[in-house]
Amino acid sequence: KDVTVAYRRTRTEMPAQEVEIEEAVEEWVNIQYLTAPVSIKAAGSLLQMTCTRMELGAPDRSGRRSPVPIPGSEFTITATTIISAIGQAVDGACVGNATLLDRKGNVMADPATMQTSDPWVFSGGDCVTGPDIAIAAIGAGRKAAESIDRLIRGEALTPGNDPYTCSKGSWRDMPAEAFKGVRLSERREDLVFSPDSRKATFAESSKTWDVDTAMAEADRCLACGCTERYGCDLRDYASLYGVSFDRQAPAKPLHIDENHPIITRDPGKCILCGLCLKVCREMEGVSALSFYETDNVLTIGPNDHRPLDLTTCVACGHCATICPTGALVLKPVLPSVYRALQNPELTVVAQIAPAVRAAFAQHYGIPPEQAMGLLSAGLKRLGFNFVFDTSWAADLTIMEEGTEFLSRLAEGGVLPQITSCCPAWVNYCEKTAPDILPHLSSCKSPQQMFGAVMKQYFAQQLKVRPELLYFVSIMPCNAKKYEARRPEFKSDSIQDVDMVLTTNDVIAMFGERHVDPKAMEPIPVDAFFGKVSGAGIIFGASGGVAEAALRLAAERVMGKRLDSFTYEGVRGVKGVKETNVTLGDATVRLAVVSGLQNAQRLIDRIRSGDAPYDLIEVMACPGGCINGSGNPAPELASDTEHRLEVLYRLDQEAPIRKSQDNPSIQAIYENWLGEPVSETSHHALHTTYRRRSMRYEEKQAEEVLKEQPLIDVGVCIGTNCYVKGSWKLLEGLAAELRRRGLSERFRVKARFCTGQCEGGPNVVVGQKIIPGVDTSDAASFIDAHLVQLLD
Repeated sequence: KDVTVAYRRTRTEMPAQEVEIEEAVEEWVNIQYLTAPVSIKAAGSLLQMTCTRMELGAPDRSGRRSPVPIPGSEFTITATTIISAIGQAVDGACVGNATLLDRKGNVMADPATMQTSDPWVFSGGDCVTGPDIAIAAIGAGRKAAESIDRLIRGEALTPGNDPYTCSKGSWRDMPAEAFKGVRLSERREDLVFSPDSRKATFAESSKTWDVDTAMAEADRCLACGCTERYGCDLRDYASLYGVSFDRQAPAKPLHIDENHPIITRDPGKCILCGLCLKVCREMEGVSALSFYETDNVLTIGPNDHRPLDLTTCVACGHCATICPTGALVLKPVLPSVYRALQNPELTVVAQIAPAVRAAFAQHYGIPPEQAMGLLSAGLKRLGFNFVFDTSWAADLTIMEEGTEFLSRLAEGGVLPQITSCCPAWVNYCEKTAPDILPHLSSCKSPQQMFGAVMKQYFAQQLKVRPELLYFVSIMPCNAKKYEARRPEFKSDSIQDVDMVLTTNDVIAMFGERHVDPKAMEPIPVDAFFGKVSGAGIIFGASGGVAEAALRLAAERVMGKRLDSFTYEGVRGVKGVKETNVTLGDATVRLAVVSGLQNAQRLIDRIRSGDAPYDLIEVMACPGGCINGSGNPAPELASDTEHRLEVLYRLDQEAPIRKSQDNPSIQAIYENWLGEPVSETSHHALHTTYRRRSMRYEEKQAEEVLKEQPLIDVGVCIGTNCYVKGSWKLLEGLAAELRRRGLSERFRVKARFCTGQCEGGPNVVVGQKIIPGVDTSDAASFIDAHLVQLLD
């Protein structure tokens, strides 16, 4: 009934958490400080413990002041039970080898390798250090395991350089600027039962938080760590080359660019490997990044020193996925989805894009025909209420886009009609080729069409408010994250698509929640939009959109059902594919383009009148969506062809091959939309695109610039040109064009070797190579070679 704790130091030195002491006091535990036991003896059925008062003397090895007895201060405590709690010690005698022990009985081990004096015995944890925290023992176990591995391999037991480690230091010592934008939030208190109930039972003394409180407390975390902390190539390189961190005078942090909606850029982590430049220029053909010098330090960053989103960046995300050091990272999306899944008020729905199934099946080594069922099962286990196939929305897109195409053909509309399913391609047109925008289909992408159907139709069927239906897209493409945030894809301030996950994001979620698709039974996608056609499935392949549209157009033009509708001329991974398709008396001329470099060449041909096509499909990523930055990167050259083959095989095996034959599509037109390109469908499923300025502020009317395409000016930074000062010209041209107000007309970018090194430095304007440029006179170069190109 009465508990006394005798402790030989004061409360300040007590090795206990403050909350433990407080709760003990609340339960009427009598803590007698500066009290030490001297002896215990029996007194009938009771015990008597003689104690002495203490005072604090000089600090001991632990840093705590040592207690010193006060002569003549003895007193007695009477008790029914006395529990000794004065620490632990290793019983080294059980080891049976005195040469392994120190004088205290602890096992002796090399702190760097954890090896004992017996070379084949390693030791760590409390038997080496004495009583310590669990994480110290775990760390010792890891260190010992690494040492054992090196010993068995016959390598030097002592590791090389210690892993590079840096720290921002104590948060109390950091400047206020480091916490800019951080909202002050009070710590949530632990929920504990009353002292009277706690002291009368051995049941748990505290309660858990509810979901909202737990998430609010977790949200207080400053997230000061790095997203690459578990596999950081930057740290590996720093360790390999012996880089040291100066704790006394750490380098001044560089400005972190968070302007971009989906990408964060931290130049302090850039090692100038150039992979981002290479993928941006050679794979996507955008060249939004350049080498440039700042204060005599070479770095890589957005052209013209602008925030990344104010360059020609199309938000494809390939730069972030290829960056080895975290200098470019994709902004996290999983926390928002986890919150939605934990919110009982929300109905959480997922759609899965066609290309996801091929990459997902390849990653897990499962049969492609089972991929959708296993994805559906895994998402249901995570808490999704409904799972649908985006191929259904692809069928809907074909009904709208195919009808639009036939209308343009019949009524003399703007031709060639160009597909608008790829958001990176749309971004490219809006930023660099606004004169091409009238050629783009007005149809939303399948992702956004499905979003409109979800919020405007499916929510009504479920009898839930649109804002309580949380719609998640699972896509092979990070540009889809950018697309979902576009202001035109909102209705009454409600986003059509609330969040976009990539294939890689879903794989990460499955890993975090221990969901193994190979260990589950497939669950079919939900039946409300369950019917899909093979035409919708092949949307994930370059040429798939064009082929699906032809399957509709052929029957409409010829006025009869067709049993043969395979168009091999648009298939494959080739960057540019051209074919003519005869539909009755009509011939439809098609081009299929993947990769924005190829698309730019096609744009130039359209401008020159040398693009004799009726329909053009454009995908930003080579090979189409199967090579999107949100899919696991192909490890072999054959992986791309394998993913393509999967989609076409699933199309071949599909019971429905044409979008117009899909009964689910027919039903939504009957129940809501009326007919393709009707007033209702145009409002819900179509949009408009406009020129997007890359200025900080829009200062000129759209009409002034909409017919004026960007002119590329490439400054060679190959070794020969670079040492001759081409980087100065790169900087100078950008600054001079900005001063003259011409930054919207010319795109200055770094490029690699032109092949004419002897005459460098070289500049490429359009397709013309200009050798031997004076790097110190950017103004003269502009007057001599660029001004004449202005309208």
